[in-house]
Amino acid sequence: MGFYVHNYRRPSGAVNSFYLLDAEGIFQTEQEVENHAFQEEDTQPGDLKYRDVNGDGVIDGDDRIITGSSVPDWTYSFTLGANFKGFDIEAFFQGVEGIDTYPTRNLAYPVDNGAGITQEQLDYWTPENTDAAYPRIGLPFRGTRANYQLSTFWLQDASFLRLKNLQIGYTLPASMIDKLNMRNLRVYLNGQNLFTLTDFTLFDPEKNITQTNLYGYPTVAIYSVGLNIEF
Repeated sequence: MGFYVHNYRRPSGAVNSFYLLDAEGIFQTEQEVENHAFQEEDTQPGDLKYRDVNGDGVIDGDDRIITGSSVPDWTYSFTLGANFKGFDIEAFFQGVEGIDTYPTRNLAYPVDNGAGITQEQLDYWTPENTDAAYPRIGLPFRGTRANYQLSTFWLQDASFLRLKNLQIGYTLPASMIDKLNMRNLRVYLNGQNLFTLTDFTLFDPEKNITQTNLYGYPTVAIYSVGLNIEF
């Protein structure tokens, strides 16, 4: 059993939805595996459990559901600013809401395709860690094929809100700059991409909103100092 990730279009519903098995959790016991719909011959405790959508007792392509979308519901931005006794501050925020992405291979699956294990993936299932966030570790050809099926377990919400630009400045009073024969003197600190609020942790959610290149270099933070002088 294996499928390709692809987007699904239909007359009604979200554009570019995903067509995936519906993950219900992780098998905890052999009895639970035996009582569930058939998935793979090698399914064991610690593997992902998929919902038998059509109720035929077998998990296959007919049990896939339409869910999520790689097209955002909203893209937005806003600016906040204030001035007080010569000080000024302006913050520009940008965000995307209601967008999903399906990271694959070494971006998502532990040890697959030569990948290592990320910090969050250290919480994987073992008989001593049954309340784990991730299924048991392994490779598709070594007894863990069930965990590598395309499913809602790996689908992630890539919504984010980012502080794109923050500038803090101070304009010296006229009494100080008149002696320098200046009309205006302002110094400022500027920062770009200072922080991001998101539940997505694998890579920069802003780097590729359309999900065509998940390997791009992330957006970097930039700090600068400036001086504006008018004579």
